[in-house]
Amino acid sequence: MKFKQFKIQNFMSWEKETFDLSPNVNIICGVSDKGKSAILKGLKWLKDNDPSGNEFASDWIKKKKKNGDFELTGECIFTVVFEDGTEISRVKGPKSNEYRISTLTKPLEAVGTRVPDEVSNPLNMSEINFQEQDNPHFLVGDKPGEIGRKLNQIASLSDIDTSFRNADSEIRDTRATIKREEAELIRAELQVEDFNWVDSAEKELTELEQIESSLSIIRNDEQRLRNGKSKIIELQKEIDRYKPLTVNAKKEIEQLISLKQEISTIENKIAELESIENKIADLEDEIERANSIVKAKEDISLLLKQRNEIDSLRKEIDQFIEIENKIIDAKEELEKAEKEYKKVATEYKLMAPKECPLCGGDWK
Repeated sequence: MKFKQFKIQNFMSWEKETFDLSPNVNIICGVSDKGKSAILKGLKWLKDNDPSGNEFASDWIKKKKKNGDFELTGECIFTVVFEDGTEISRVKGPKSNEYRISTLTKPLEAVGTRVPDEVSNPLNMSEINFQEQDNPHFLVGDKPGEIGRKLNQIASLSDIDTSFRNADSEIRDTRATIKREEAELIRAELQVEDFNWVDSAEKELTELEQIESSLSIIRNDEQRLRNGKSKIIELQKEIDRYKPLTVNAKKEIEQLISLKQEISTIENKIAELESIENKIADLEDEIERANSIVKAKEDISLLLKQRNEIDSLRKEIDQFIEIENKIIDAKEELEKAEKEYKKVATEYKLMAPKECPLCGGDWK
C-alpha cells in the first residue's frame, strides 16, 4: 500500500509539519542541516522501533533531570498516512511509549525494539528499502554474494526456495506414509484370509437376530392379549354389578320420555299463544296508526284551506307590488321629464333674444 502523507511533530528539528506525497516518485531537497534526513530517520524509527531513548525528541520538549538524563514534557510523533486513509503513528511522551493505529481503539505498546504485526505488515519494509546519504551506492560496492542476497530479497526468491524445500519435504513424508500404508494393507489382507468363516457366521447371526426379533414381537402380542383378557373380565364383572340397576333405570327412562313428550306439547301450545298475542299487539299498533292517520287527514284539510287563503293573499300582494313598480317607473319617467324640461328651458333662455324682433319689446 502506498504512502499518502508523512506527519512529524517534535521530532529532531521539526516542530510540526505535514508532507503530502505523490503516488510515484518523491524528492525531498534543500540546504544542509534543515531536516531532510530527519524525515528518513523518523520513518526508520516507526519501522524498527529503534532507538528506544529520547535522542530523536526535539530540544524544546526535553527537560534535564538532576542525574543528567532528559525527560520529555511533550509528545514526539512520526505518522504515516496510507492512501486508504489509515494512519500509523510512533509516539513517545511523558506517559506514552506506543504505536497508535487509526483503525484500532486502543494503542499498542512499544516494548523494547519489538514491532507489532499490526505495524510491520502494512508497512512491508526492510533495510533494503533504506539508502542513507552516508551509505555506499546501492549494490555497486557490495560483493557478489551480498548482491545475490539483496536481489533474492527484492524478488522474494528466498520465499520461493523455502516453498520448494517445504514441498519436497512434504513429498518425501507422503511417499514414506504410502509405503507404510501399503505394508499395513498386505498384512491386513493376510489376516482376512484367516477369517473366511466370519461370513457364514455373520449370516447365521443375522438369522438368529431375525428369529429373536420375531420372538420379541410374539411375546409383546401375547402380553397385550393377556392384558386385554383381564380388562374384558373386569368389564364383565362391572356389567353384572350394574344389571339390576339397568332394569329400574329403563322404567324411569320411559317415564321421563313420556313426560318430555307432554312438556313438548305444552311448549308448542305456549308458543302458539305467544304468536297470537304478538299478532294482537301488531293489530293494536295498526289501529293506533290508523287513528293517527285519520286525525292527520283532518289537520291536512285545514292546512289546505289555509294554504288556499295564503295563495289568494300572495296574488293580491303580487298585484300591489306590480302597481307599486308601475308607480316607481312613472315617478322615474316624471323625474327624467322634469330634468329634460329644465335643460330645454335653460337652453332656450340662453338662445332667446333680449328684444322681440317684431315689436322691439322685451322678450319674455
